[in-house]
Amino acid sequence: MIENNDEKTISEIKEGLNFLDMKFEVKTPDINHFRELVSRVEEKKKVESRKEFFVFIIVALTILGTISFAYYKYSVLFLIVQMLSVLFIPVGIFSWFKRQRKQVSE
Repeated sequence: MIENNDEKTISEIKEGLNFLDMKFEVKTPDINHFRELVSRVEEKKKVESRKEFFVFIIVALTILGTISFAYYKYSVLFLIVQMLSVLFIPVGIFSWFKRQRKQVSE
């Protein structure tokens, strides 16, 4: 009796789904629209990566220029900067890992 009831329910569901498929037309999106969207997003990423690269080069050259100037003109200042960087870089890395772990656990 239960099996008969289950079969009846399954057949009613199938009939309802078939009715919906016949009643409502399914519109498929145009593939060219998605291709255009993907090409725009890729172009935007390429432009942003170029900007980031140029900013990186400018910052790197500025840092190198400052360090080389300090090395040749003010050797004591250069040594102080080197000692501070040796001290602060591990602290910065440790705090970054700590924040990352906190974000993952939340």
